[in-house]
Amino acid sequence: MNAPRCVVIALTVVGALGWFASRAQAQGGPPPALVVLDEVRSEYIEGKRRVTGELTALRRTVVSAENEGPIRTMSLDAGDAVQAGDVIAQLDTELAEIAVRSWKAELDAAVAVVGQRRAELDDAELDLKRVEELRARDSASPSEFDQARLRVDGARAAYAEAEALQLEREARVAEAQSQLEDLTVVAPFDGVIVRKQAEIGQWVALGDPVVELVSMDELEARLEVPESILPRLSNPDVTVRLYVQALSEWIEAPVTAIVPDVDPLSRLAPVRVVLDNPSGVLRPGMSVYAEVPTGAPRDVLTVHKDAILRNDAGEIAYYAQEGEMGLQAAVVPIVRLYAVGEQRVAVRPVGPMRAGLQLVIEGNERVFPTQPLNPMPKRPAEESGTANAAKSQEG
Repeated sequence: MNAPRCVVIALTVVGALGWFASRAQAQGGPPPALVVLDEVRSEYIEGKRRVTGELTALRRTVVSAENEGPIRTMSLDAGDAVQAGDVIAQLDTELAEIAVRSWKAELDAAVAVVGQRRAELDDAELDLKRVEELRARDSASPSEFDQARLRVDGARAAYAEAEALQLEREARVAEAQSQLEDLTVVAPFDGVIVRKQAEIGQWVALGDPVVELVSMDELEARLEVPESILPRLSNPDVTVRLYVQALSEWIEAPVTAIVPDVDPLSRLAPVRVVLDNPSGVLRPGMSVYAEVPTGAPRDVLTVHKDAILRNDAGEIAYYAQEGEMGLQAAVVPIVRLYAVGEQRVAVRPVGPMRAGLQLVIEGNERVFPTQPLNPMPKRPAEESGTANAAKSQEG
């Protein structure tokens, strides 16, 4: 509903309420309502611009099969939460297990050969040492020494060949073990399955999709922001206020990054804002809008947030006006612009809305138009709270 239509409906409702209130006063009149008033202020503060966007997942992936075969077990479905390492699907492992056992047997044989070749090398080296000692006493011929040395060289070569074969068998076992492990499809990170793309009994090939997984711990709001505001958002300590429409909730968070890609037609650029989502209530695809600072101060009207009420016609506030019997309540429509600190809200001037107008901020739940008002003084906490909110904006 646009602002002019809200104003028309609100004024219509006000007129009807005023008629019923006049009838009540003609029959004796209600007692004055005890209320607390707060004035509308004109403040020179930094303006804000409302922009739109949507929530997206920081991490979204299609978990695919890393080997081929028929799916034997798969108990998870769309909407199920998983932790990193949880089994999503199990492919048939019979042939892979046979391959692992076969290569392990080959490895055991290669290890045995290495042991045998090591013993042969040790024996040849010992024989060479004895021949060297005999030669030193001229008890061994040069040919005997040469034969002993050649035997050591041959044994050393055979030992090196056996070691190489053992390493090759170890690599084969590791490869077979890896292929066996690849038959188990696991979650790469904590998240929620959003789409199931395979079923039990289905044959999947290498790279075929099994499920689509999104991370839910953190989400990202992607806002479309005018290029004129981007310099202000480049400040490292700037924050934006986001409103998630599906949750009716405001969230304040710092700007994570500005994507350097301005649309040449709309002159809008994507701005990223990362949001924590520990309770999991936020969902990718939810629409959001945000209030982002513009960097340009201007005069705006602000009202205390407790003055704002909501009825079927929209948001309204009661203000005090002079009547025949003194102060009495009247209604003014409220058109919000953005929050100003924790206590005040910037509003658009509509109808009688102006600086200095006295709005009801306490006791307004039971007030109706033309009802006499009996203002009470503010409590000190209220006065200091609204003043601090204004000072924080000025600072």
